[in-house]
Amino acid sequence: MRSVRGFIALLAGAAALSFPLAAQAANGYAADLSPETRTGHAPLGAVAVVEVAIHNYGPNTTESDTVAVEIVAPGGTVFGPDLEQRVTTGMCQVAVAHKHMTCKVEGELHPDGKGPGSDPGPIWGTFDFTVQACTTPGKVRAVYKHESKPGNNTAPLTVTVDGIIPCTRTSPPVSTPSAKPSASASVKATASASASASPSAAASASATEGPVESDFPVVPGGGAGGPDRILSTGGGIDSAGILSMGLIIGGAALLVLLVLVAAVVSLRGRGRDEIAPPAL
Repeated sequence: MRSVRGFIALLAGAAALSFPLAAQAANGYAADLSPETRTGHAPLGAVAVVEVAIHNYGPNTTESDTVAVEIVAPGGTVFGPDLEQRVTTGMCQVAVAHKHMTCKVEGELHPDGKGPGSDPGPIWGTFDFTVQACTTPGKVRAVYKHESKPGNNTAPLTVTVDGIIPCTRTSPPVSTPSAKPSASASVKATASASASASPSAAASASATEGPVESDFPVVPGGGAGGPDRILSTGGGIDSAGILSMGLIIGGAALLVLLVLVAAVVSLRGRGRDEIAPPAL
């Protein structure tokens, strides 16, 4: 019985000792990983190359074969031939075909400037994307189980489209019709001035100059090809103007009538004088 209790106590002591050892091992792999990218570019239908590096800001070298990179292609692009080839190696787990995957990084990442060899790091690589339309940024994210600062693990993957600046649609901008020439404005001003001076002159200007821009709402006349009607909104010729025109025309007609009556009376008087017998 004592031997069993002693064995259990030994196991408990070993377990208690293993926890700090495991924590120490984990801390020995702690590292701050942060990706950096450089913008790629290509015309529509071509392959753009984006340069990518994974910085290790320390303090330790990463645990071997435990780093992964999540890749989300920029909007308007798909993975290029090189990225598609990586899928076939079995090192990448695809989330969305041609658009989103996570790939393992072989080996270990040394802190920047402390790597072996002539290039102490970080080491730059490339991701390729085929441009299909105008783009929006994608992302690359470093995935590491001993990450010490997870807030800086993501960087944008940016691709610009050559020949379309800014690229806000899938095809070059369509030219819009030019504005009406300023001559129409002068015609409008001339017609307005003529209307205020003489209604008949305004009508003549409209007939000779063609359609003139108006501030009045236009309602199409009934039937195809029918004339348009302008709804009065308080401008142009109102009822008072029409009354004035009527009075002027009526006065002129009355004057002509009076002249005609006077002429007839005068002619009749002359006829009577010629027919009358001479005085005795």
